[in-house]
Amino acid sequence: MKITINESDLADFHFLLSGIESGADKALSRALNKGVDGVGPEIKTIVQSTHNIKSTTITGQIRKQKASPQHLRAKVTVGQGAYGRGKGTAIIDFAAGRATRRSGYRVKLKKNKGIVTLANAFVATMKSGHKGVFVRVGYTNLYSRENGSPSARKEAIKEVFSTSTVDALKNPGNYATLRAKVIARINNELARQTDLLLSRF
Repeated sequence: MKITINESDLADFHFLLSGIESGADKALSRALNKGVDGVGPEIKTIVQSTHNIKSTTITGQIRKQKASPQHLRAKVTVGQGAYGRGKGTAIIDFAAGRATRRSGYRVKLKKNKGIVTLANAFVATMKSGHKGVFVRVGYTNLYSRENGSPSARKEAIKEVFSTSTVDALKNPGNYATLRAKVIARINNELARQTDLLLSRF
């Protein structure tokens, strides 16, 4: 998901400030950045109204491209989750999940749904330090370095994922709502910056 705001969205303000030799483009870039800076909390509010994804996980999937006086364009991109691989949100990144001895891993994925039990799932930390919720998916063969023949069998595991932040935002009205709020913040900041610039004359 991408929200892009550029100079064409600010045509009226740009025309108003075009006669000022210095400061106009700086004011516009500041306003653009003010708009995108506030979109993170808005995204978290929308996502967490329906899904139990942790705040830190949502924040980690938001990327901002700031504007500058030389480049009057700002962009917010929401990633696909799962470390950029498009697999969704790792189960470990949903709030209030817990492992149980008998039933596996219990977690509440959606606000309006009950607790989901992932049978035989367990929490593990990999050698890389990554922690996740995994399930066993059988065995894989380990091969001898000397002759290439199977020498042992190793249990295979797979991490479990669910809805990504992007999927949680897919309601058609969410994009329009977010963009409208970004534009509103930009307009408020532009009005403030315009008053400051025009007060110098």
